[in-house]
Amino acid sequence: MLPGTDINGAERAADKVLKGITESPYEIEGKSLYLSITIGVSVLNNTETLQNCIKRADEAMYTGKLGGKNRVVARNR
Repeated sequence: MLPGTDINGAERAADKVLKGITESPYEIEGKSLYLSITIGVSVLNNTETLQNCIKRADEAMYTGKLGGKNRVVARNR
């Protein structure tokens, strides 16, 4: 949740999260584990419910997963 952030700012913030998680391996029991994530992003506008905004972010995430995973996908309406 990023109050006062537009879709471009939200997408940039999500991309930083993605890079922070995926660029370096995690060491577990002496083994390197690389993670991948897919993040869906949407922005709540004044004419919709929070539930609809979350639904759009969820749809964006699944679009990203179908498109190859490990990415940020924004859906702005």
